[in-house]
Amino acid sequence: MNKNLEVKVLPELKDFITPLTKEEYEQLEDNIKNEGCRDPLTVWDRGIDYVLVDGHNRFKICSNNNISYEIEKKEFKGMDEAKDWMIDNQLGRRNLTPYQLSYFRGYKYERLKKKKGGYQYVLSKGQSGTPTSEKLADAFKVSKNTIKRDAQFTKGLEVIGVSNPKLKQDILSGDKRVNRGIVQLISEADPRTKVHNVRDLKVKANKIKKKKEDKKQVVYSEMTPEERAREIYNQQGIEFIVDKDQRVQRTKANILSAINRVINHSDKSAMEELKRLIEVLEKDIFEVESV
Repeated sequence: MNKNLEVKVLPELKDFITPLTKEEYEQLEDNIKNEGCRDPLTVWDRGIDYVLVDGHNRFKICSNNNISYEIEKKEFKGMDEAKDWMIDNQLGRRNLTPYQLSYFRGYKYERLKKKKGGYQYVLSKGQSGTPTSEKLADAFKVSKNTIKRDAQFTKGLEVIGVSNPKLKQDILSGDKRVNRGIVQLISEADPRTKVHNVRDLKVKANKIKKKKEDKKQVVYSEMTPEERAREIYNQQGIEFIVDKDQRVQRTKANILSAINRVINHSDKSAMEELKRLIEVLEKDIFEVESV
């Protein structure tokens, strides 16, 4: 490598790297010790230094064991462009776990929302064009509601990461098993919320869930049948159709589509979508009067 410039690891970019489990890291370390660092590290050439954008685990192992490595240089206009490249680079990996894939999809969605001009990529009702959620859904072969739930999952992990970055990485790597819904719930907590461990996370998430359910129960009891049905669909981000027969038929079609994706592509996100659609159908059929 070129020794003239220092390779730097920026903390704000480490979140865009797929975490390894303890076993995966140890296996990588053994491989590099025995065979050397075969793949070059990817760096952002800023002229005054090299900022690491891919190969953080390899860099750490090489640095700790005095093992040489090669670099591949890239140029970016600024930090945002570097972050976008890193997210796309991670999404291009084939070995991502469902949680990691969800996290990076959610991150991409959130970053597109915050591009210059505010929420120009996330269209509101009445605007022309294709909303970001639909564009990403088409690109990743999932539903737009999955993309929006991915964003909640990403936000939840960011809340956790503020006070407990290790727990965030452990959830992403799979070293800590935490239900996705719990992470999504904590996204609604105050950003300054401190999460000490998994148990504390569950306690705080359950408090948020109970508060939401209590509030929803009061409001739900005062609704007309049509308003109840509309609320059920809005909760899942599904377009509401006034005619109940059409509504049920649409839900049935979406259920069949999800089943096909589960069977034909072993799509875990489709399995989660299927469960939610069945829940919507159950509430619409058995809990809401005909409208």
